Amino acid sequence: MTKLRPCIAEFIGTFALIFIGIGAIKTAGHDVLAVALAHGLTIAAFVSATMHISGGQLNPAVTFGLVCGGHMTWPDAVRSWIAQLLGGTAARAHLLGPVGRDVVVAGTPNSRRR
Repeated sequence: MTKLRPCIAEFIGTFALIFIGIGAIKTAGHDVLAVALAHGLTIAAFVSATMHISGGQLNPAVTFGLVCGGHMTWPDAVRSWIAQLLGGTAARAHLLGPVGRDVVVAGTPNSRRR
């Protein structure tokens, strides 16, 4: 059970970051400040919420940096990467219907009209 809690925390935090980030792109459109605030506030909230459980990484690159710096073991990093990738993939799958494929894949609303 001690190895599962950090994985769940990383999954939920990464899910929230991707879900809210892509949702902000759809709703805010080209308002870069709104999209940046959505990402930043989501990261702040979920890193704070998951810090005591998993370290609040929410990003495979951060996890890799911790491994390279000797602050995390490889087995823990692999578990975190799996949870992070599953969280991001689950968020993408949940957003394909509501926001449309062009936003999820290209990252911008109405990207085909340009």
